[in-house]
Order: sequence, then structure tokens, then C-alpha cells
Amino acid sequence: MRIIDCTRAGYEPELAKIFNRPANPPEIDVSVREILGEVERNGDAALAGFAEKFDRVKLTPEQFRVTDGEVSAAEARVSEEWKRAIKTALAHVVSFAEQRIPRDWSYSPRPGVVLGERFVPMDRVGVYVPGGTAPLVSTVIHTAGIAGAAGVPEIVAVTPPDREGNVHPAVLYAMKAAGVTEIYRLGGVY
Repeated sequence: MRIIDCTRAGYEPELAKIFNRPANPPEIDVSVREILGEVERNGDAALAGFAEKFDRVKLTPEQFRVTDGEVSAAEARVSEEWKRAIKTALAHVVSFAEQRIPRDWSYSPRPGVVLGERFVPMDRVGVYVPGGTAPLVSTVIHTAGIAGAAGVPEIVAVTPPDREGNVHPAVLYAMKAAGVTEIYRLGGVY
């Protein structure tokens, strides 16, 4: 750890280095541009290649989207204890989120003039749920759950599968409970 003592003369250049550093190292920006270019040029074939490269799973484009049947099968594998916990957590987060939803308002300062604000949810949002060693149900609840509370009608979720191409059943159950309308088994490169 580096300590910058603001009571000492000449600390400003050291502090400026911190404030002016890039958000990402330049090599990450280069990698991201290359990946996006590959996807732009080769579409689903590029996505399948990146799934194999980064997630070590072979998928065809037809396998990207999780089917309703897969979600139902996953739901059957989730214990009642987990279902209750997911529903309770989701209810708490949604209740809190609903308290923070901005409300439309208006007033008329004089006849014929109406001023105010109107708040409308987005038509469609995408959420990313990291995969890996643990099912991140909390990420589903805190992204898709909040989008649902805001009234977003279409919620698309993307999450990496395991090496067999499966998404954790609890994550799929949470997505269904949170109102996700489309689920794709694709990893962080997307």
C-alpha cells in the first residue's frame, strides 16, 4: 500500500497520478476491441468460439438460449428451502426498490402551462450474472429483481454455463422468480 500524506509539501503530483489513471489498462481496451470486432464480423460463430476459449464449453448457436423446459427442469431440482430463501430475498429487494422508484409529478404555475417530470421504465434491459464456483443468486435478485420492480417488461439475462453447458438450477430458478424473459448461457466475454 502506498500512503500519500496530504499534509506534506509536494503530494499533489502523486495524488494526480491516482486521479488521472485510466479506468482500464490499455491492453484490456485492445482485447475488448478485438473481441467486439470478431463478434461483429462472425456473429454467433465468434460467440461459440469465445465460449470454448473462455468458458471451456462447446456450444452451438442453437444452444445459447436456455429453453423453458430447461428452466422447469431446474426448478424441480431446487430444494424448497432454497426456493423459500430466494423468494424471501427477492421480496425484500423488490420492496426496497419499489420505495425508491421516482414518481411522476407536475404543477401548473399559471393557466395553460404544466411543468413536471414523467418516469417510464426502459422497454428492455440486459443483466449479466457471473458464473464460476458459486451460484450467484444474489446478483440475479439485485439486477433482474430491481429491473422487474421498476416495471421493465423484458429482462434478458446472460450467464456462463459450466463445462457441460448447464446453468446452476438455483440461478435459473431465481431468474424465473425475478421475471427474466430470456436467458442465454454465454460467458463474460459477451
